Amino acid sequence: FRRVPTIDECLVDDQLCMYEANEQMKRDKMVDKQIVKHLKIRFDECRRKYQDGAQTRCYQTYEDWQNTREDFLVKWGDMPPQHSALDVYYKQVHRMIHERRQRENPENKQKSV
Repeated sequence: FRRVPTIDECLVDDQLCMYEANEQMKRDKMVDKQIVKHLKIRFDECRRKYQDGAQTRCYQTYEDWQNTREDFLVKWGDMPPQHSALDVYYKQVHRMIHERRQRENPENKQKSV
């Protein structure tokens, strides 16, 4: 499929553009899920292959899988079951605002629990 305009590029009354953006968002989520799934499979295969030395030999594969999984959860986690491209866009905007505020005021960082 060719890329279509994202939700922030759609006009307010352009329902077709919004529909296409929602469909593109669904395809993007499916691709991201498959990437995480394949990295997990690659890590599992590495562990099976190097059983005893897996901790050192499979470390990079494990790190790749964990980083990709974390990125997936940052982007797609905490979304309602029937979310739209607009919901995903607002979540991204709020995350960017939060990160910018943390850079501007590092003493206000929230403590990890």
